[in-house]
Amino acid sequence: MSDLVELAHAADCWRGSCLNYFARTEAAVAKTLEAAQASGKLRNIRHLAGQRLSDLIALSGEIDATDKQKSALSKALKSWQSLEQNRQYLAHGVATIAVDQKGAWIAIYDLKTYRSNVGKEERWAVKQSEAEEFSSQLGQAFKLLSGQLGQFRKRIEAA
Repeated sequence: MSDLVELAHAADCWRGSCLNYFARTEAAVAKTLEAAQASGKLRNIRHLAGQRLSDLIALSGEIDATDKQKSALSKALKSWQSLEQNRQYLAHGVATIAVDQKGAWIAIYDLKTYRSNVGKEERWAVKQSEAEEFSSQLGQAFKLLSGQLGQFRKRIEAA
């Protein structure tokens, strides 16, 4: 196998690992919203993942909790949101893999987004070292948020 093929495979594995964190978080958010719906605190669960996350953020301010609990959940949500903005590139972007002077991969994700019926070309280029750091941050944010959502579900069910 050529070096470029191996590097492209490594970049694809990284992308898949990141997408798994996003999928697992979306499942935890949906489970939390389902608990809120079952307890009568939420009427509808919306279709898009971003909408569900927004609804969860709004709901987090409506459920009784101590200041410490509110702060911990807010911190976890903010940590996740700061990383979540790159999900669209990994999920929908067309990847091109390049190699830097040191032999590490660079993944370039091209994406066309639409706002108010106007298309916009967007790009995210991520070096292998940056990708490894992103993956580490994503894993930590996932663990923090999923733990906080478990506690939040208990508060919803108890309310």
